[in-house]
This record gives sequence, C-alpha cells and structure tokens, in this order.
Amino acid sequence: MKKSRKILALIMAFVMIATAVPMMSVSADEEHVHEYVLQDGATEATCTEDGVATYKCTCGDVKVAVTKALDHKLIGSYKVDADAHYKYCDRCKTQVKYVHDFRFEVKVDERNKEATCSEVGKQVYRCTCNETIVKDVDKKNHTYENAIANGDNHVGKCTVCNATITEAHTWDEGNVTTTIKCNADGEITYTCTATGCGATKKEVVKAAHDIPEVAVSVNDKEHKFECQRSETCGVATTEAHSLVVVMKISKKPDMVEPTCTATGTLKVKCEGCDYEGEIVLAKVSHTFGEFEKYDADKHAQTCKDCKVVAYADHTWDEGKVTKEATFEADGEKVYTCTGCKETKTEVIAKLPYAPGDINKSGDITAVDARIILQIVAELRELDEADMIYADVNKDGKVTAVDARKILQIVASDTSK
Repeated sequence: MKKSRKILALIMAFVMIATAVPMMSVSADEEHVHEYVLQDGATEATCTEDGVATYKCTCGDVKVAVTKALDHKLIGSYKVDADAHYKYCDRCKTQVKYVHDFRFEVKVDERNKEATCSEVGKQVYRCTCNETIVKDVDKKNHTYENAIANGDNHVGKCTVCNATITEAHTWDEGNVTTTIKCNADGEITYTCTATGCGATKKEVVKAAHDIPEVAVSVNDKEHKFECQRSETCGVATTEAHSLVVVMKISKKPDMVEPTCTATGTLKVKCEGCDYEGEIVLAKVSHTFGEFEKYDADKHAQTCKDCKVVAYADHTWDEGKVTKEATFEADGEKVYTCTGCKETKTEVIAKLPYAPGDINKSGDITAVDARIILQIVAELRELDEADMIYADVNKDGKVTAVDARKILQIVASDTSK
C-alpha cells in the first residue's frame, strides 16, 4: 500500500511540473530539461541582413534562431530623381534607394481621363515621395445587347458605341464541373461573359495533391505539410521549424535575460507554421569578486550579482625561505596563497650535521677538507643535498676556500 502511494505521488509531481513549464523540452527516458547556451559566432541583425544565433544544450540538442533584418530608420526629406527616391538611414548611415512605387491613385487631377470602349483613358498615380506619373487605362469592354458565338470569337453590337464588333471570348473565372482528386484528373468549365454569347470551354486539371503553403505544427522541433484534398489521402512531408526571434515594438528581442540564479527565456516563432515557443537559456556564470580569507584551509569569493559565496582550498605558492636552518636552530619557510594572499609558515628542521662535516661523521676533520678539495678538482661528485655542508662560507659555490675554512675549524678545535 505504501509503495502504491509513493508511485502515485511521483506521478502527481511529474504532472505538476509538466503543466507548470509547458515550453521546456522533456525527454521521456531521462526527464532531461533542455537549457540552451548561446554559441560563439552569433551575428546581429542589421537593416539589410538577418541576424543568426545558435543555441546548444549540454545534451547536444541545437536550436537556430533568426532575428529578422531591421527596418531602415529613415530621417530627413526625400531626394528624388526620375527613377527613384532616396532617404538617409540613421541606423546604417547610408542613403537608401527606393524605386518609385506609383500605387496611389490621384482622384482629382486634370490629367485624369475616363476610358471608354473605344478610347484609352488616363489615370494619375502618386508615389510615397509625392512624385506623380500618368498611366494609360485600358479600354472598357464593349457592352453587347445580344452577342453571337462564332468559334473562338463572338459578334455583337455595342450598346455604348453602336459598333458591330467581332472579338475573342472573354472568359469568367470558371466552375469546377469534375472534382480534382489526388489520383484522378478534374475539369473546369469557363463561360464567355458577353451577354447572349453562351460559349464555353473546358480545361482538364491534372491530378495532384493539395499541399497548403502554411504547415501545421507537430511538436517543438518540426511541422508538416499535409494534403488537404482528402481526409483519407495521408500524404505529408515534415521539416524542421524555421525559428525567428519574436521582437517587441522597440525592435528588441522578447526575452528574459538569464542570471546566475535563474534561467532565462527567448520567445521564438516559426515562419512556416503557427508554432510559438520559448528557448530556455541556461544560467550565466557567477561574477565573483576577489578572494578573501575564510579560515586557515580555505578562502571565499562572493558573487557581485547574487551575493552567493563560493569556498575553495588555498592555493599555496612554492614558498620562500625566511630563515635558513642551521646546525643549532630550525629554519622557517613562508607560503602565500595566490588567491587571497593568506600566509602559512612551516618549520625547516635544523641541520643534523654542522657545515663542513661533508662526510657526516659527526665531527669536522681534515678528511672533510680533503673531500672538498677532491670535489673542486672534479675527482669526486657532490650530491646536491650535501651542498649545505660543503659550502662552508655560504657564497653559493664549493671552492678551496671552503677546504681552508674547514682546516681553520679543525685547528681551532685542536687548540682548545
């Protein structure tokens, strides 16, 4: 019974997590929550080029988000010539060229002239820069009282200009007379629009799948284009989402910046379907200040942002001898932490033999002087550890002077 309760509790916990964080990708096998880190090489969007950023999770999953090119930030007045107009962009610091776009009809202008079925008309159009142009307006179709079909043409008398006209049929948009299927041709019938003509023509439409331009989202990774011709067709292709960054009105990404204590989010949407989601951005590293001593074994750093404290062992340097060990007394070596400059002192044990006692017999004798001279004459090698006993005068080298110093010590002891 207790085991059943534990299992139920685990299921409830999982459901609560899944509903609370719907945009995070969770692997059913490992319950891995993706947290993405911005990779090197990201480019920012400019006035003319998209920005591209790659985000990668520790599990290897990758998402590419595109920031669409920004609109030019135009300032000042237009500069106009016959083919184009120009305006200065305050963002990319260039003169931006626009080919005239005469899309706006000027309703009132003395150059305007209405077209008839016998004469071309005139219409003035205006560009956004206020430059104007006069365009021809096609003749209107003749208005037939009772047209008669004659092969590819029809013949009739125009009720406006009274002319007897023979001209090609003018077809309507057509009606589907045989439904097009994925595996069977269809048929469209067109009818002439001239009054009384009644001519028709048929067009065979080859069998084809009806694949929509807009895909349907499948999951947070891909969408599919599925044939709409028939519910039983089932033909579909899938492709990865084409993610673009959702921008605010301010032209800045719609995102929550990650901190050292919390993950962030970047809102994205797919250009090819209705998918909208978030990329979870991994926490950023702590911004630690200088190391400070914590105790004899550790030092500490405090994050400048969240004030969390991190502890680590002292990192001691190679140490510096501050007091040489002698035959009579111990020495000292001071180590300094490279992080917080804390110091510790270690005792260097006093020498077991007096300087000059190169053979470590416990007494300084003429034998030691002879060994020194053998070393000087390169008849004998000096062990590096014995340098402290051989360099009696402490000048950093072994010479005949050290042998003479030993003989003076021997003579002094004998005289006593």
